[in-house]
Amino acid sequence: MNTIEFEIISNQYVCKFYFERRINVIKGDSGTGKTSLLELVRDTSPDIVKNISLDVLVADDLGWRALMTASKNVIIIFDDSNVIDSAEFAKCCYEYVVKNNLYLLI
Repeated sequence: MNTIEFEIISNQYVCKFYFERRINVIKGDSGTGKTSLLELVRDTSPDIVKNISLDVLVADDLGWRALMTASKNVIIIFDDSNVIDSAEFAKCCYEYVVKNNLYLLI
């Protein structure tokens, strides 16, 4: 798989990300910035520039199946979703941001 690269640029910061695997887990204790990172990715304010080679979609507990079925060549992010504990979800390969271990992916 090719490396997925994206960067987010504002007046205050530059964030660069490189993902080389199909499954990437961003794990950390509460309050360490995981959700803040997702808010940067989702931010649509005009003072933020995003250089992302793929669309970035944030899934929720209700619409994740349809989103995954209809989407190709995208990064799909699940922010501490309850869905990630299911066996059905464990068959998929996407970006996960969680506080808990993902034992079904091991």
